Amino acid sequence: MTRNTLAESGLCAFVLVLAAVILAGPTQPAVAQTHRIDTLLGDFDPLETVPLSRAWTEHPSALAVGADGSIYFAEASIGRVRKIDRSGQVITIAGSGLTGDSGDGGPATSARFGSIEGLAVDHAGNIYIADADNNRIRRVDRAGTIETVAGTGEFGWEGDGVPATSATLTAMSGLATDRNGNLYIADTWADRIRKIDTQGTISTVAGTGEEGRSGDGGPALAAQLNRPRAVAVDDAGNIYIADAANHQVRRVDVSGTISTFAGTGDDGDLGDGGPATAAHLSEPYAVAIDPAGNVFIADAGNSTVRKVDSGGTITTVAGGRDVGNEVAIARPRALAVDRSGNVYIADAWRDRVLRLDATGRVAVLVGLGRREIDAPRDVALDSGGNAYVIVGGPHPVVKIDPHGLVTPFAGSGVIGYSGDGGPAINAVLVFPSAVATDDQGNVYIADSGDHRIRMVDAGGTIRTVAGTGTRGFSGDGGPATSAEFDSPAGVAAGSDGAIYVADRRNHRIRRIDSAGIVTTIAGNGQSGGIEPGVPAIRVSLRWPWTVDVDSAGRVYIPDPWSGRVYMVDNAGILKIVAGNGELDAGGDGGLAANAAVGQPEDVAVSDTDTLYIADSFSSLIRKVTSDGIITTIAGTGSRGYNGDGSPATDRHLRFPTRVAAYTDRRVLVADAQNRRVRVLTVDVPPPTISSVLNGAGYFARLAPGSVGSVRGADLSSDESAATALPQSDPLPTSLVATSVTMTDSSEQGSTKRRAGLYSVSPTEIRFRMPEEIDPGQVTLIVEHQGVLSEPFAVQVSRVAPGLFSANGDGRGVAAASAERVATDGTSTPLEVYRYDPEEGRYVAVPLDVRSGFSPVYLTLYGTGILGGDRPPTAKVRGRHVTVRSAEPATGFPGIDKLVLGPLPQSIRNREVEVVAIVDGQISNAVTIAFK
Repeated sequence: MTRNTLAESGLCAFVLVLAAVILAGPTQPAVAQTHRIDTLLGDFDPLETVPLSRAWTEHPSALAVGADGSIYFAEASIGRVRKIDRSGQVITIAGSGLTGDSGDGGPATSARFGSIEGLAVDHAGNIYIADADNNRIRRVDRAGTIETVAGTGEFGWEGDGVPATSATLTAMSGLATDRNGNLYIADTWADRIRKIDTQGTISTVAGTGEEGRSGDGGPALAAQLNRPRAVAVDDAGNIYIADAANHQVRRVDVSGTISTFAGTGDDGDLGDGGPATAAHLSEPYAVAIDPAGNVFIADAGNSTVRKVDSGGTITTVAGGRDVGNEVAIARPRALAVDRSGNVYIADAWRDRVLRLDATGRVAVLVGLGRREIDAPRDVALDSGGNAYVIVGGPHPVVKIDPHGLVTPFAGSGVIGYSGDGGPAINAVLVFPSAVATDDQGNVYIADSGDHRIRMVDAGGTIRTVAGTGTRGFSGDGGPATSAEFDSPAGVAAGSDGAIYVADRRNHRIRRIDSAGIVTTIAGNGQSGGIEPGVPAIRVSLRWPWTVDVDSAGRVYIPDPWSGRVYMVDNAGILKIVAGNGELDAGGDGGLAANAAVGQPEDVAVSDTDTLYIADSFSSLIRKVTSDGIITTIAGTGSRGYNGDGSPATDRHLRFPTRVAAYTDRRVLVADAQNRRVRVLTVDVPPPTISSVLNGAGYFARLAPGSVGSVRGADLSSDESAATALPQSDPLPTSLVATSVTMTDSSEQGSTKRRAGLYSVSPTEIRFRMPEEIDPGQVTLIVEHQGVLSEPFAVQVSRVAPGLFSANGDGRGVAAASAERVATDGTSTPLEVYRYDPEEGRYVAVPLDVRSGFSPVYLTLYGTGILGGDRPPTAKVRGRHVTVRSAEPATGFPGIDKLVLGPLPQSIRNREVEVVAIVDGQISNAVTIAFK
């Protein structure tokens, strides 16, 4: 028998178990992926700290300045209080963003508010919040805990002389503290100013409770006020009241006497340069006092801020036509002043906080970083990770690069039709409703109001690819540019170059092939109930809004009215892929066709043909894998917003209407009523290494070029193996975004080398040690999707003999082949093992080596056997057996082959152990059986 004959025969036998032994390894349990949710566009997370340049605000309603110079602003509609610290970071310190009345005794950031209308900060750093809709005053202490300090929650004005928590309040507006720690409240609808002393007792300090204008020169308690909106206290203890409906600012001195400080009571904007008491004001909403004693008034009805100096002269310092500031003010709602004399203005109607400095310059403090969106209409992703979003504003379509930079992409903000052949950002669109991308970098826009589909090429030039601009239905079988569409609402691009259009008012799905010819593939033009199992062109579609297509050309159509997602297969037949017709959410873990889907507004198909569903009514994002199983990947089923983070199934959505997925790692969601674009990414935990072992014998010894096994957890999110292993040399160094890196050190420094990979799974990676590794200690790191494991120390020896077993665990029956070789050189293959389906494993097949028969030769496969100072030897049942050859297995990188024989003829009726020995190192023992 020749050496080549043995090699070829043994190699063929080994191929039979290669997948189990090297590529697949032991079977791994399926691992459920967890997604993290973040906001890509729109509001930021309530617990996130952002620099001032990125912060924005929505309808700021109250302001305060702390003793340390921090600036606080409240947002009435969102129900949050935010802080700008001295370093310019913006932090949410109270409010979860959900409306309600809860949270006392816990973290203020988890609390719910109604409409916040007033703020104050005392010298100890406690923050007071006028929770107007809930008729309470709440306090956030320095530890961040919130509690109610005034108000029972009932609307009213009872309770003077009792603990403030037992009193009733109205929809109060402004708050202020004095230097002694007393809190003052503009109890607006009670027409009173009330005070809570340091003991917690509430009392009235101004106003009878009857609406009117009277009392100047007498006790403030006998005076009438009319909807007081704000209150301030100077260092001497004088109280200033923005008596809004009386168009005045009133002053209560330390003796309790009230007088008019500014305003005649007539609504107007006259009087600058003269006495404040002779000026006209219009609905003063706020009042603030600087360290020099100047009093600033938010003259809301006049859209100005006015100042009364220490001599009593009034001037306009911000807003209006004649001040010289470039920053106009819509309707100032609140004021605050810091120790340097800077005045902060809540420009609520323009969603900004402004700063008026001592030089008279007005600048936008918060609002510059706002990325303006209303309800996002559609989202798309391209192969480069760029996102495209249809929003409101001057440029209807924006692009967001992978780093989060937002730039205009298409549309000038003018309504109409023009721009073909020029830059997309200068084009005129009419209510674009959908956006999609193809593999060539083109972006498609459903220009719904123009009844066209337009394409922006990779260079940014826009042109029309479908539609004449005339509303109607015509053109099937001809050029799409000559066809009529009616309010196309959805668009998708196929891998074959075709474009698919949800022609909404025509109740059809239409296809434009790569030659530009349009045909109808679903819908008969009528609205009605959908009947599956028939040709899709015979079906009545109800206002199809969106469409998508998979790599095989199958088209998916969500139908929110029936709670189902339909598919048009390659034969043109309409089938149900998700939804049992019950408008609910249920069935996760089972077949999607049997599950309840509440209201599927949109679908997206990834590059793996995984289907994602925006289940709008249920406020969920659901996923259907290629085997038809449905799961929820984002949303709790409760509508709202409770921040970003992991897992996404613990975070609320509010009527998500659109979804996009290019790969399964990144999914975009148009979270419509939260006015956010959210991004779902696979949450990748750091790989954890428990051991690094010889890949044949599973002991802690490896050699350069040998097969190894990393055991642990979260090593990969999926299973994958090198393909066509006999031809795969070198092996791939990355499988499903998983890699193994070795670092060895010498006097010349450290060297990093990537290992070749046979297979990866969540709990095991089978790899080949780099041949260039020098013996000694090296460190091994696993990287998966950019996340690194902790370094793991591995000892590398010059040789590390290990033998493969048929069951891939380093024990039991050998992964071997045998042949009987006749005197004329012909050979007969013999079975060494076979698969036993009852046991679910490979079992030994006894070899017949009796005397009188031709000799039997055995081929063993292992790793780490070659490269020693002395040739390898082998023992069978403790007896040395001649090693006829030792060499690499042809075409199998990292695999060594030993040919032994002839086998001893004296062994009978037993299983025996076989080991390989190299330079005194003994391999693991595997077994062969003899008759």
